[in-house]
Amino acid sequence: MSNERLPEMERREFLKLAGAAGLSRLAPTAFAANGRRVAVVVDAEDRVAMSGPVARAVGKLKQALVAKGVACDVGHGPGAAKFAAVCVVVAGPGSRLARGFGRSAALHDAESMRMTPGKIGDAAAVLVSGADERGYVYALLELAERVEFGEDPIASISLAQAVEEAPANEKRCVSRYFCCELEDKPWFYDRAFWTGYLDRLVASRFNRFSMAFGLEYDFPRGVT
Repeated sequence: MSNERLPEMERREFLKLAGAAGLSRLAPTAFAANGRRVAVVVDAEDRVAMSGPVARAVGKLKQALVAKGVACDVGHGPGAAKFAAVCVVVAGPGSRLARGFGRSAALHDAESMRMTPGKIGDAAAVLVSGADERGYVYALLELAERVEFGEDPIASISLAQAVEEAPANEKRCVSRYFCCELEDKPWFYDRAFWTGYLDRLVASRFNRFSMAFGLEYDFPRGVT
């Protein structure tokens, strides 16, 4: 490398670039001012909110945010909301984490869910509550879908008013047929297909799945 000194202007540009490269390795909170960070706070005292299915749904929301260039951290206390543009609080309406969202009744209908705008500390937030595991899962996947298909992921989960839903039908089922070995064996033995397919059914709020092999026919009486 040459020992010649760089011209002053080139040296300044080099230092700027070197500084930017160093900043790019800092934690996401260093860039909190740009408003591109979401915090998910899960109530550690809520057994249902801490369950495996709900944790998987939280992961789906985080995955959708990261895919849109938004940093997302998952924590269990109000401190996790610091520097966040918006916070998603996963807790029941009676939780201590729900104090900034106004008073709301408990959810009793199976699989019902509620998303309520409010605050946690100084951060804008949305409270995600469910009557059971599926209620929590449906609400979180609803937010993930809004992020995936919305133009602005932060605006997509910043609610202006509460959203509350309960299923109209207790059982909601999709059936799939295995009819032909040549045509159906590829997807039947494809683990990645099943993961995506079943995830889509859950996001679409089906709670039953029926697998059938062959086709059934109504034969005329006496015909076998």
